Amino acid sequence: MRDMLYALLPEDGNYVALEAAQIALAERTGEEASIDQLGQCIFALVGQAKIDWLPDEKQLRRTLPNHNRSPPWPISCERDLEPWLERYLWQSARGFYSPPPPSLTVVVENTARVPVGTQWTRPDLSMACVTRYLYQPVPVFDLFTFELKLAYDCNVRAVHESLAHSSSANFSYLAVYAPEGDEASVQAETNLPIMLEQAGRHGVGIIQIRDPRRPRDGYRRLLDARRHAPSPAKIDGFIEDRFHSVNKLALRRWVKP
Repeated sequence: MRDMLYALLPEDGNYVALEAAQIALAERTGEEASIDQLGQCIFALVGQAKIDWLPDEKQLRRTLPNHNRSPPWPISCERDLEPWLERYLWQSARGFYSPPPPSLTVVVENTARVPVGTQWTRPDLSMACVTRYLYQPVPVFDLFTFELKLAYDCNVRAVHESLAHSSSANFSYLAVYAPEGDEASVQAETNLPIMLEQAGRHGVGIIQIRDPRRPRDGYRRLLDARRHAPSPAKIDGFIEDRFHSVNKLALRRWVKP
């Protein structure tokens, strides 16, 4: 089981949720592994320095050469920001629902460099959520996309780039990194009113990031995205092309009534 768990993890070293790994392992082996059994496998793999384990977030990944356990800091490019936003999404997914659902399962995928589509159809991060309600007969599936921009790229064009993602997603967000005191952030603040106006018109959400290391107060949702309704075929194609097999196996299990 230990070797099978390791083989399931993404070769690029991206994190997957423990719950998703448990489901994927069951789908591959035909047997349900308990949390205790998984814990023993994880403990052994950590001892062999083969995986990294985040107990608070319940995430694991392969250990690769020159892997940093913590995301890069300071931030000099969008790639440095991606793992920070990914952590925020794992920890704050329930906050995208009002009121939060009684049951929520989540996978977060880095889709920034997936070799599919064009710049305007490749969001930096994607989050798939399956919610269950007490009196809803079937699970509800939602796909979120997130386009990341540093302060010097914060303009109306970024809003429309985020809007393009809604052709395959239910909710599309633009995440703007504009730290206080930064010279480029001053221009970003100047552009913000017209960005909010355009985003509100098209149903794009905007998240302002001041300090990505602080999930509680370093992020602020300035505008919530409105729900779009792309065809199920579009959503299926997006996930099939861009999500890792572990996450796809977990999602298929979770969406079953």
